Amino acid sequence: MIFGALSGWLVAGLAAGAVAAASAIFFMKVRHPRVLVPSLLLWRRVLDEDRDVSFWEKVRKAVSYAIAVLVPLLIVLALGRPERAGAGGVAGPLTIVIDSSLSMLAERPDGRMRWEAATARALALAGDDEVTILTTADGIVGGPTSDRETLRQALEEVAPSEPGPFPANVGLQNGQTIFITDGVARYDVPADVRVESVFSAADNAAITAFDIRRDFSNAGRYEAYVEIANYAEAPRAVTLIVDVGSRRIYEQQVQLAADEIVRQSLPFEAGDGGVVRARLDGADDALAADDEAFAWVASARPDAVTLVTRRNPPLEELLAIDAAVTVTRIEPEQYRESGDGLVIFDRWAPQSAPRRPAILLAPPPVPWLGLAGAAERNATWSRADATHTAVRGIDGRTLRIDEAGDYALEGWTPLAFSGNGTPLVAVRESGGVSYALVTFDLTRGNIANDPAFPVLVGDLLAWFEGEAPVRVVAPGAVRLPSDVSELRRHGARAGSIGLRRLGDVTIADLREPGVYVAERPAGQLAIAVNAGTRAGSNVRATSLASGDVDAAPRATSGLWMWLVAFALVVFAAEFYTWNRRITV
Repeated sequence: MIFGALSGWLVAGLAAGAVAAASAIFFMKVRHPRVLVPSLLLWRRVLDEDRDVSFWEKVRKAVSYAIAVLVPLLIVLALGRPERAGAGGVAGPLTIVIDSSLSMLAERPDGRMRWEAATARALALAGDDEVTILTTADGIVGGPTSDRETLRQALEEVAPSEPGPFPANVGLQNGQTIFITDGVARYDVPADVRVESVFSAADNAAITAFDIRRDFSNAGRYEAYVEIANYAEAPRAVTLIVDVGSRRIYEQQVQLAADEIVRQSLPFEAGDGGVVRARLDGADDALAADDEAFAWVASARPDAVTLVTRRNPPLEELLAIDAAVTVTRIEPEQYRESGDGLVIFDRWAPQSAPRRPAILLAPPPVPWLGLAGAAERNATWSRADATHTAVRGIDGRTLRIDEAGDYALEGWTPLAFSGNGTPLVAVRESGGVSYALVTFDLTRGNIANDPAFPVLVGDLLAWFEGEAPVRVVAPGAVRLPSDVSELRRHGARAGSIGLRRLGDVTIADLREPGVYVAERPAGQLAIAVNAGTRAGSNVRATSLASGDVDAAPRATSGLWMWLVAFALVVFAAEFYTWNRRITV
């Protein structure tokens, strides 16, 4: 027997104190009232008279004493929250690692989630020696301590999320390490670690992939890509529902064969934009977290673009593809400050900073934007801030940049760099006007023929449109740029999510699927948190040996309630018999 709320020695001390107190009260001498009588003759005859004493009369005081001691003893034991020591429990220092992958949210046949079974097993394994508990996502969450209630509270504050690798050097000296898992996620577990399973096969239907792509040939149109999987031995029918904001764009029943993966492409109008939510209705499966997925689209609005260039056929052709952009090409001599929309300066720049949003492509030195040093020749695209709209999703490893200018970028925010540290893309917001600078010529090298070319131009336009870039992540700790000032769940009426600053990054704990919006000086960043994946949603398969499956026993932490109930029954019986003068 082990105790969850108190140590064994403390329970023993409280029990001894309760027995001593109950005994002192029971044997306390009662001062009887004095009664004045005229004669003792009658009382002597009664007391001297011999009569038979029944067995119950001989033992009823002992029974009353036993009940008087038993009731407080049961209450003390209940306060300690006793549990039966689990099979295979160990003595000595113990380290317990719990698998925190999202498959641990799957429901078992006994109604508990695998995570609940794992945490109950971890507490059952803990004895009176020091115990340290870790999860594969959060590291150490409790211990080393012998206080099991502290460990219980620590486990209540964590939940499954995207796991990391199996913790390194987790064992204690001369102690044991136990890993509790369902075996769905694969870990590199050391040979000396004992593995215990909470796996029990379960059927599951899931959205394993969800993404949104803009249709550049049609203004305001997007395409949603959805992948649905049925991880079950039997076929099933589910209803796929897709909403954009409050507008439903798709609802259709999908027939899924056993272990079948179905992919669908759904074109739709962006309208006012907002959260795109896909969900499965009627799934009725073991894992609810992957029955929905999220994405984000901005509102559809055509843009006017003035292209100031002598000639740039690749850029002109690319801008003409996007039906949402109205392009007007002019010669540098025709440029005037008046006008609406965005202006793109290709290898030319005005003598003073423009008063409307502008993209500058390899501009010559001008009074408001000069060079700081010699240009870098044969530059390579090395790194970029992938969270910023202007350079999101660009793979520039195949770009051949003949020359990258070294501009004086005081007040600018560099976003992409060459291998030698020369800024390749930078942005600036001054006086309510936004500027973007590309320090290399788009007509030289292989840039016009590289896949990164249309992505770069599209990203720059998206940044000026104010379209929030979207990152799709799994639930868990999410790394954000250091300049994030606020993070909130989209649609939440009040309250922001806590942020942790660690050097040049910000950490946010996002464990609920949905869309979150981060506020930055350079614009918003949308984070779509989705739980479904091909590997994690298949909760019917495990990498563990068949002999290890479903090894974790059911928790016995509810024993304290039975002790309290028994104490109340005993107390009620004693109260009734005492009033009937059956007991003393």
